[in-house]
Amino acid sequence: MSRSRKVVLVLATVLLVGGSALSLFAFAKAGFSLQNLSTTRDWVSSTRTLPSEAEAPHTALVVHDGCQSIRLEPTDDDAFQVEYWTNERRSVSLTDQDGVLTIEGTDEQRDGFVRFEFMSFQRGMTVVKVPRSFTGSILVETGVGDVEAAGFAGLSSVSLASSSGSVHATRIEAQDVSLSSNVGGIHAADVQAARVNASLESGSITMADVTATETLTSRTSIGDQDLRQVSAPILDVRTSSGAVHAADVAGDDLVFETSVGDIEVTVVGVESDYRVEAASSMGDVNVPRGSAGADRRVRAHASTGAVSIAFVAEGASDAGDMAGDDVAGAAAGALGTGAGAGRGPAAPTAPSAPEAPSAPDAPAAPASSSLAAGAASSAASSLAGAPASAADVAGAHAPAAAAPGPDGLSAVAQARHRIETIMLTLFAGAFLGA
Repeated sequence: MSRSRKVVLVLATVLLVGGSALSLFAFAKAGFSLQNLSTTRDWVSSTRTLPSEAEAPHTALVVHDGCQSIRLEPTDDDAFQVEYWTNERRSVSLTDQDGVLTIEGTDEQRDGFVRFEFMSFQRGMTVVKVPRSFTGSILVETGVGDVEAAGFAGLSSVSLASSSGSVHATRIEAQDVSLSSNVGGIHAADVQAARVNASLESGSITMADVTATETLTSRTSIGDQDLRQVSAPILDVRTSSGAVHAADVAGDDLVFETSVGDIEVTVVGVESDYRVEAASSMGDVNVPRGSAGADRRVRAHASTGAVSIAFVAEGASDAGDMAGDDVAGAAAGALGTGAGAGRGPAAPTAPSAPEAPSAPDAPAAPASSSLAAGAASSAASSLAGAPASAADVAGAHAPAAAAPGPDGLSAVAQARHRIETIMLTLFAGAFLGA
């Protein structure tokens, strides 16, 4: 046995013995009971409704949880309602004091570790139904799990955070909106606020139809950023490692930076209104000149990656869509149909096909076999015109309303006449040759 095989066998034995020892230790910690090894417990769903806002108005909602997903949704009722799940190792407490509603979810810890509930199909997320009349602040934090909020307006502030999970904010109107996660993703759509802040350590940030009247900042350490129809007087987008795609963005001071990745930006506005600053240490730079004395600024810097900036008129699609529309518009414009009709020059009209030559007259019946060669030659000359005749045959399937030829016959009749002539010539040649 070779030395390498001996080393592999020794390592495999060590791993097998170590795994067996760990399994035995875990079984012992569970009291030698298979039931205690299961992470699935009997979950109990509870719902609690608080007094109406008319009786006890609230100014703030605070939700903390260790390892649970949380969803906030509006309700037409005038009272907060909380739906949560508990079992023997998880508890949820609600505290209502001085106008602040606090919801705290706690999971039991043993030996310094939180006992996560894997493979538990009973467990659901915590759902907080917020009255539409509520205009205070919302703060949600969870350790492991997603955070979702949709359909709120007139709030003073919204802060959604997850240590490990995605954060979703949809149809939110507030003075301040803060979205953060360590590992996961941040997704914002139809958000309007004075100030918007998105922060992510590892994952992607996507924003669509987001408007900030003062500032909008977006940060990632590792991950791409995709922004569409985002506007703010001050827009600051940065990532350490990842691409930045910003389509139809607007603002007075636009900054895009990445260490490793490409930057592609389309700005809604006129080039002469902006000062363009772009650079890349390793990558192509394709940007317009801009105006050196303009008050507005677009800045795009990449250490390693390409940089591209373009300006589009208000209401126009992003550069990628425009390129695709131009291609489709050129094709549709030639026909005067489609969404791109009239866009770009029309395609040149195809030249009309030349008229096919007339078929040779059928030869007279020969008196001797010496004319067989002439018949064969006549057949060959007729076959030489076969390409044109084939086109006529194909044209025979066209509508019967075809224009008549010079001799007064329609195209169909002409094709049929030529075919009959060719067949008669071939038959005569074959008969005489026999």
